[in-house]
Amino acid sequence: MPRVEQKRWLRNGSRRVSIDDRVGQTALNESRNVELVLNEQDNLKRFATGQFDLVCSLACLQHMPWDIAANYVREFARVCSADGWVAFQVPARHSNSGLLPAIRKRLVDGLPFGLGRRYRNWRHGTAAIFEMHFTPVSVVLETASVAGLQLIHREPDKSAGEASEGFFYVFRKAPAK
Repeated sequence: MPRVEQKRWLRNGSRRVSIDDRVGQTALNESRNVELVLNEQDNLKRFATGQFDLVCSLACLQHMPWDIAANYVREFARVCSADGWVAFQVPARHSNSGLLPAIRKRLVDGLPFGLGRRYRNWRHGTAAIFEMHFTPVSVVLETASVAGLQLIHREPDKSAGEASEGFFYVFRKAPAK
């Protein structure tokens, strides 16, 4: 969410819940109406059905296999209110999926004396290694549709890296009948 829109949302919304502490910290800095929650389960059952008008996930689903991420998409739809919004980003494919990245990873992993960790810290700003999972657009759209979400907008997204093709999706949950 662009910073200006995030600030407007933080000012005008009545209650915000953040599971991601980066967004939560921004929300705490901008408003007093924020509840930070640590969710250690692979579902959102701690939240009631239809509890939120907006469910947003950024740079999270890409780090889990699609069967787990798909469960979260279904949970996003469940906790989203009728006529509410669900937005998330998922990379579709790695455009540099040849032999070179695999060789580079092996070389870095094999460096002695913790040099691989130092290299990753220098190159990526962290020594942590995050798995990256890519999900075809058709699979994302089918999962969302079955969960009762209608695609409103899709745009290219490079948050998973310049060498990836990904998309930011915005869905609307059907209004109550």
